[in-house]
Amino acid sequence: MIDYVPWRNIMIPDAVIVMKSAGRDGGMTVGLVDKVGRKTVGVRLLSNWDIDGNQIDISVATDNGLYSIPAEIKKVNLVNGGGYVTLVPLSQAAKIDKRKAERYSIALPVLFRPIGGDRFYEGIMDDISWAGCRIIWASPDDIHLNKIILRIKVGKKVEDILGRVVWRRRGERKDILGVEFLEHTSKLFRVFSDIVETESK
Repeated sequence: MIDYVPWRNIMIPDAVIVMKSAGRDGGMTVGLVDKVGRKTVGVRLLSNWDIDGNQIDISVATDNGLYSIPAEIKKVNLVNGGGYVTLVPLSQAAKIDKRKAERYSIALPVLFRPIGGDRFYEGIMDDISWAGCRIIWASPDDIHLNKIILRIKVGKKVEDILGRVVWRRRGERKDILGVEFLEHTSKLFRVFSDIVETESK
């Protein structure tokens, strides 16, 4: 059963959203909900406008999970370093299955340590979604990994995220870790949006 909610219940001022072209190869932009009208939503851009066409999908986090809303672009006003977009949501919001969260390729240094340990290890986060990430560990130690703390620097901010290693692929010179994030959805989506915004600049 798909969980639907009215879009106005979750598109509230100051909510961080990710806008993505409806096509498979479309661009992606991060924004902040500014005004919510009866039929339209005004969004202040937080990253470069990278969307072609006028059909988009909006992702927004709530206390109950992440939701997706199809929308149509009504108006775009771009200025140096930002801009403003007016959107027309087209239907109800559908809850996004955490297992199917879309991933984006990045190359972000990350530190991580096992819960209960005091040593941080270095890795590279090479893809991320709001639900988890993949980490390349170039100098792996033979230690047990279950729950871990990831320390990520995004711009001038440092974020600690609780995660769980759900799979580990061992190699001769590197290991690859599949990590599920365990923090609250709203925090995960905020950090994910910050990373997307930083990487797009």
